[in-house]
Amino acid sequence: MPTEAIHGLSALIKIKHYSPKTLWAYTHWIKKFQGFTRNKDIQSLSSVEVKDFMEYLAVKRKVAASTQQIQGRHI
Repeated sequence: MPTEAIHGLSALIKIKHYSPKTLWAYTHWIKKFQGFTRNKDIQSLSSVEVKDFMEYLAVKRKVAASTQQIQGRHI
């Protein structure tokens, strides 16, 4: 995710009065997704690539289902 997009995310979270920990968590998972997709332009990603990332988290990383649900809404 380009720096300007993270700044936009930061501004939105501040406007909505979310916790700084929420910003950290969202930024953390966005960067993980970016690494998984090898910095591919977000506009060119398909739903298959998002599904592959969620599957990777569940199977390889053993991330909790509740965490995946939150991520799925924001990726």
